Amino acid sequence: MNLLRKLKDMSRRMRVALYLATHGGRFSHGGLPVEIPDCVAFSVKKQIMRGQYEEPECRLVRRHLDPGLPVIELGGSLGVVSALINSRLEAGTTLTVVEANPQLLHACRTNAAAAGHGERVEVVHAAVAYGSDTVSFAVSADSLSGRLGAEAGKASLEVPAVTLSQLVESRVGGRAYSLVMDIEGAEYDVFAHDAGGLSSCRMAIVEVHPHIYARSGQSLDGFMELVSRAGFEVLERDGDSLVLVHR
Repeated sequence: MNLLRKLKDMSRRMRVALYLATHGGRFSHGGLPVEIPDCVAFSVKKQIMRGQYEEPECRLVRRHLDPGLPVIELGGSLGVVSALINSRLEAGTTLTVVEANPQLLHACRTNAAAAGHGERVEVVHAAVAYGSDTVSFAVSADSLSGRLGAEAGKASLEVPAVTLSQLVESRVGGRAYSLVMDIEGAEYDVFAHDAGGLSSCRMAIVEVHPHIYARSGQSLDGFMELVSRAGFEVLERDGDSLVLVHR
């Protein structure tokens, strides 16, 4: 069994090495160079190599993002989607990326600026949460997946908390903006508690997480009710990613 695992690991390493040799020593996503830490699982690297990483979210960004509006992205992770967003924006339009996992901040900052407009990109180390100045954040062994609260088998970190309203006020001055959000279920809290921050959002691309909602006795129907109360409607759905616009 150990031999089989070693052979599989060797195969993965060879495939990654061959890809990097072919692509000049870096990964590429949608034609944009991106940095992927060694700790990231091969399954994620394979998605990037095949152009399948966060496909629905990326398709919606390409179809609906307004290049002239500032963007707030919640849950930057590796910064791969951030790089795509940055590449779509007009010169001088700002991109603010929020990422809670300190182990991903370097890759997130590097990739978010990959489109060549790094002077207008800011990566904020924080988690979107309400009711406290800091919040527990559980990180998986591969450092990639994480969510608010403690979880069995995952390391727990205390990270700064920030609200959407605070970001809107400090980063876009309360003006109209676009929102891109993939925060592993915490989108429920944003729509439940931050009508003020959402009021100037013209378009939101949101990945929903019904399986996470269910753990807290919530549901996708409940989330959609919050969306409606906040004045949004669904323009398009692609898998678990939604485009929401103000009515």
